[in-house]
Amino acid sequence: ISDCLNRCNKDSLNFAAEALMKTIASYNNPDNKNGSWTRGAELIGSFLRELNIDENEFTIDDGCGLSRNDELSANLIAQVLLDIYKGSNWELYKDSLAIGGVDGTGPVADHFQEEKYKGKVLAKSGTINGVKSLSGICTTGGGDYIFSIITNKSVGTTRQAINDIVESIIDEVEGEI
Repeated sequence: ISDCLNRCNKDSLNFAAEALMKTIASYNNPDNKNGSWTRGAELIGSFLRELNIDENEFTIDDGCGLSRNDELSANLIAQVLLDIYKGSNWELYKDSLAIGGVDGTGPVADHFQEEKYKGKVLAKSGTINGVKSLSGICTTGGGDYIFSIITNKSVGTTRQAINDIVESIIDEVEGEI
């Protein structure tokens, strides 16, 4: 599963996310076969409801997060990250996230290059026409901070604005604002 998570999160490979959704569905069928989009969406929806996330905050279609038919709120993503953070699989999941200024897709690896930010942002970016997002965790001397930012009607300066928000979390906690 770690390889699949790395491909989903670090590499931002949507096909891996889709495969993971169908795999979850197949493992929850009596014969462990024939995972479907519908069954995967049902299982994910059930998990989200267990986290007390209102059904108005999500529409699950293909498992990619940012796609034309998926709808997720920033609150939902933050709540899921918090659940993972508190759980026994946090290290596995954390290792799958792109590391700011170090690796992963461009929106994470190419930014946060300044020494005070490098390696302190562990995140998953998302981009689709008109939408940009970044969700993850900032690691600071004052503790870890979960964040999720989703923008609509994005323009050329949106990615920089998102990065500025994330950097301000680190600056605030480390007393640089």
